[in-house]
Amino acid sequence: MRVRVLGGIGEIGGNKVLVECGDRGVLLDFGASYQRESLYFDPPFLAPTDVGDMLKTGLLPRVGGLYGPNAWDGGAVLISHAHWDHIGYAPVLGPGTRVFVGEAAWSIVEAREELSARRDWRRRFDHLSVETFSTGREIEPAGDFQAIPIHVDHSIPGSYGFLVRCGGESLAYTGDLRFHGEKGYLTEDFVEAAREEGIGTLITEGTNLAPEGDPESAVIRLIEAMASAKMGSRVPKRVRLEARSEREVGERMGEVLEERPDSLVVVDSGPADVDRIRTVWRVAGSVGRRLVMSESHAVIVDRLGRSGLVGDLPRGGDYDLLLRKKKLRGGSGEAYLEGRSRAVRSLAEGFGGEVMWGEEGRGRLLRDGAGYIVLTANPARLLKDLLPPSGIDAGITFVMSRSEPFSEETALGLDRVLGWLSLYGVDVYYRIHVSGHAYPEDLARMVSEVDPQVVIPIHSLHPDLLRAYLPRQIRGRVRLPEEGAPLTVPRSAR
Repeated sequence: MRVRVLGGIGEIGGNKVLVECGDRGVLLDFGASYQRESLYFDPPFLAPTDVGDMLKTGLLPRVGGLYGPNAWDGGAVLISHAHWDHIGYAPVLGPGTRVFVGEAAWSIVEAREELSARRDWRRRFDHLSVETFSTGREIEPAGDFQAIPIHVDHSIPGSYGFLVRCGGESLAYTGDLRFHGEKGYLTEDFVEAAREEGIGTLITEGTNLAPEGDPESAVIRLIEAMASAKMGSRVPKRVRLEARSEREVGERMGEVLEERPDSLVVVDSGPADVDRIRTVWRVAGSVGRRLVMSESHAVIVDRLGRSGLVGDLPRGGDYDLLLRKKKLRGGSGEAYLEGRSRAVRSLAEGFGGEVMWGEEGRGRLLRDGAGYIVLTANPARLLKDLLPPSGIDAGITFVMSRSEPFSEETALGLDRVLGWLSLYGVDVYYRIHVSGHAYPEDLARMVSEVDPQVVIPIHSLHPDLLRAYLPRQIRGRVRLPEEGAPLTVPRSAR
């Protein structure tokens, strides 16, 4: 087997790893490159028109047969999870290309498609030959390849690592994983399977390999400095509350609510971060507040709950649904649903909790804010919609609680959030999160236990730092890949 890393080098995300055996290949993920894409495009104002735009800017690797009018007949694609930096460029693959995705991950992809009002060619999957899998099932993606997906813990459900075999050789690919989440035991299962396999090569994520313990901090400080230059002393200051596990995230949030009992609490979190949704739901219940979810959170939670693939999720009667503001003025609740995505309309009809819409619903959130926690993926838009023309005297407590590294879009969004918070008179906001990715010390332990002959770190701004955390005797096994350059997989130890 040969490995060619086509994306995810020197950046967080954009994973594309081609494993070749004979005349066949398997792509491990085919993710969007936020960092590179932001150099050339600014959707929707300046977006790629076609595959040619993405090829000439280097967003897509030049691999023959991937993007034509027919299916890629050279192999198949294995997707580790539903985050866009791992699956986001799959829609540009040729019609009929075989793509393997975990069952829960595919439910999330379908929910996102249903939420989208636009038919963006870069977000459509209906032309692909998609096959779903569950953990432990052996897949035969192409030629003599065998792949075994193994569930891992990450900040989104349905995340997998893979064992890949061909020609008497084998490798392991981590996708994105962590050991400190609520289901860290799943990641331990992956490590044990890779160790027993006796793999020759381990391809691992390295998101948290950084000179400072929290690689997002420098980005956030830069955004805050820019906001301060615009707003002066009015910019809200960040209070960072340390957490090393999801349980501690809940504890820190509970402490904030005890200190701010009279204000409406707004929590910014990804709509597919199920662990964080559970945490906010539990915290709300513990302090007697009602959870209110945005459309995107509610649709994904509803789909995952009905699928039976993910348990212990709030159901319709456990929370209220907040419909975002529309241009429509007045009218009934039915009229307010006109123009919504099919997924939102379906959820709202017969919903077990309260559907909040229009000025009355948003006004109640502000008036009775002490009784609610609002979970949103777009806090700037929420704050804009809530603020009445006459301003506001009621308090707002904002908690930034995303588990994923900042993308360009998220970073720009925080700049806008700080501006809107200043209109509410907010002087401080809170950052309470725990990473969706393994800490460097955990990566080092994983490498030591798996004991591969070659380690390839990707999905990292500082992959070279992996050596510093490894025992001295195995530091020489780390290989820093060059984009597209082949690396031979050594024969497995088993």
